[in-house]
Amino acid sequence: MLANLCYLFDDKGRVLLGIAPGGPCKGLLNGLGGKYEGNEDPYKDPWSGMFREANQESGVSVMPGHTMGMGRIDFYFLDEKKPRCRVWIYVSRGWEGEPTPREKMKGFVWVPYTELPFDRMSAADPLWLPYVLGTLEEPGMIVSGSVRFGETVKTVVNQELIFRKA
Repeated sequence: MLANLCYLFDDKGRVLLGIAPGGPCKGLLNGLGGKYEGNEDPYKDPWSGMFREANQESGVSVMPGHTMGMGRIDFYFLDEKKPRCRVWIYVSRGWEGEPTPREKMKGFVWVPYTELPFDRMSAADPLWLPYVLGTLEEPGMIVSGSVRFGETVKTVVNQELIFRKA
């Protein structure tokens, strides 16, 4: 599956997290996003699916000039040879509209970027998300690599992540 995640980062240093409606992260906090659909090809235009997903899940229009592509991570489970999910990651510091849960989204919470609730998130998130988000003053880092989960997303058995300056 090819997917995207977008993290809205406001001027108060908070990040918008949504309660995932389904899939391996059901009930956990995550960014806005989902599968690329139809003729959306993330290898040619990774932005198209992210704009659509952010709008479908929250009603906001993410502003391209205030959004950075922060890399891609392949997620595997156990002994899978191919990734279960390849995810393109974005951080947006500008959007229009007030985030309101739509579609299947179960709700939102704004949290300070320095206090991410990792106990309510995937076990992989503390390995990469703080680095990708950056701070109020500095953009985050670009990430690439892979994470291998155990039987659920609450256990990471291996990770190979590389970070570089944005």
